[in-house]
Amino acid sequence: MTVEKEKQAGWKEKIVHEMTEYWINFVYLAVVFFTFTPYRRLILEEYKVSYLHYGVALIEAAVLAKIILLGEAARIGRKHEDKPLIVPTLYKTIVFGLWVIGFKVLEHMIGGLLRGKGLAGGFHDLISEDG
Repeated sequence: MTVEKEKQAGWKEKIVHEMTEYWINFVYLAVVFFTFTPYRRLILEEYKVSYLHYGVALIEAAVLAKIILLGEAARIGRKHEDKPLIVPTLYKTIVFGLWVIGFKVLEHMIGGLLRGKGLAGGFHDLISEDG
């Protein structure tokens, strides 16, 4: 009975830890994305283009926070942790950047499939200015 309670407590602690980490990442990313949204709006206002995509910043922050957690769960970027701090920091920056880029490409390719454009059409939307 005690082992079962310990396992249950372990799962509860893990869930609380994961959710806390997710919300910290989400809030950080949301603040960063919300900072750029008014900037985009002001720049586009000069050209008489309305830009009110504040909800997009929240969705992007939520998705990126989850992608970061998936990368941590997969133990991506754990190499070089015993070296000076700059080495693992730069390594994790590059690896997680590539991780996010991979998911962005995958997102657009799946979007292309759903819109009937195929994988190549989704990739073309990604590299075009409209994508």
